[in-house]
Amino acid sequence: MEGLRRQSSETVRKPWQIEEPATARMLPLTTLPTFTDKFGQLRNEIQAYVRLDDGWHGEGSLRPSKGSEIAALAFLDAIPGGLPLPVTMVSRQGKLEFYWDLPGGYADISFNAEGKGSFFSRDKNNGEVFVDDLQSEHFTKEWCFQMIGPIAGPTTTAA
Repeated sequence: MEGLRRQSSETVRKPWQIEEPATARMLPLTTLPTFTDKFGQLRNEIQAYVRLDDGWHGEGSLRPSKGSEIAALAFLDAIPGGLPLPVTMVSRQGKLEFYWDLPGGYADISFNAEGKGSFFSRDKNNGEVFVDDLQSEHFTKEWCFQMIGPIAGPTTTAA
């Protein structure tokens, strides 16, 4: 039988001999993992934005900073059950942002490179709220209900 060669006992690997654990191999991901919960999806989107390079949206566009990422994730963790979850965005200036377009109005919050937040909302009666220079310690469940609850609609209750 031409083409077949008998392997020597030195080259045959026995099933109990593991050369390299499967966890030691890193596979490059070309797509982001799928999450079954909305919080996981939002976290994944934030982390994808942070992986952008400067110039991602043309000359002068910046990637989000670590400070912006930390603040955005802290804010996300403060959103209590009972409030609708936001949509994520990233600006050309590298700010990570969330926004809500709800029955009672619109709100957005953005986080700059230093991790400071700016919040804006407008209700259906054109009442506006603007808060600037927010630090991560401002992001509590109570603060989120106070700011987003009024535009979320009548079914929103404090948790």
